[in-house]
Amino acid sequence: MNYKLVAIKKESNKIIDLSSVISDSKKLESIDSFTCGFKDEETLKIHLIGKELLDPRFLDAKLKITYTYKSEDKELPVRYSYTKKYSDILVLKYEFYGLTSDQEFLQRLVRRYSYLKTPGSPLGYIHEHMMDVERYGGVDFPSNLFYNAREEFFKQIIIRYNSKKEQEDINYKGMRDFIVFLSNYIKGKKLKREKEALIGTQDEQLKLI
Repeated sequence: MNYKLVAIKKESNKIIDLSSVISDSKKLESIDSFTCGFKDEETLKIHLIGKELLDPRFLDAKLKITYTYKSEDKELPVRYSYTKKYSDILVLKYEFYGLTSDQEFLQRLVRRYSYLKTPGSPLGYIHEHMMDVERYGGVDFPSNLFYNAREEFFKQIIIRYNSKKEQEDINYKGMRDFIVFLSNYIKGKKLKREKEALIGTQDEQLKLI
C-alpha cells in the first residue's frame, strides 16, 4: 500500500514528494520516522518550504497522510515528536495501563474502537467495568477479568497473525492509530491542566488588586 504526505486546502491538495529526503517514501513507517523529527505541523511545513518541497502558498494548509483502500481514499493524521516515545511497545503498554483508571479515557477508548465492542469481547469487558464504576463507584465482577481484558485488547490492537510465516507480527498500522489516539489524549489533558493552572494564577492575582 502506498502512502503520501499531502498538504490539504479547500481549493486544492498538494502531494509532497519526500523521495529526496527519505528512502521508501511511500511506506508509512518511513514517513512517520521523518515527521516525528518535528515538534508540530508548523515546524514541519516551514522545513518543507525551506527544502523547496512545499510551495509557500500551502503554509496555511493541513498536513495529512493519504492512501487508497478498496478504491476509497483514506486520511491519517501526521505523527510528530511528542508521539515518538510511544513507538516503544513497553512504553505504550505502560501508558495505556496507567490511563485505564481514567474514566474519561475509557469513554473515549470505547467510542474510538466501538467496532470491537461485542458481548464477551475484551472491549466489552472494559466497557462493562467503566459502566460499573459510573453506576456504583466500583466493579461487581473480579478485577482480574478487567486486567485480562485490558491485556487482550492491547494485543488485539497491535498484533496480527501472519499466516505465511505462521507467526504473530506487529500490526504497525493498528499500533500507529493507537499511538496517535493515546498521545493526543495525554497531550490534551496536559494542555487542559496548564490552562486551568493559568486561570487559577490569574484569579489569585486579581484578588490582590
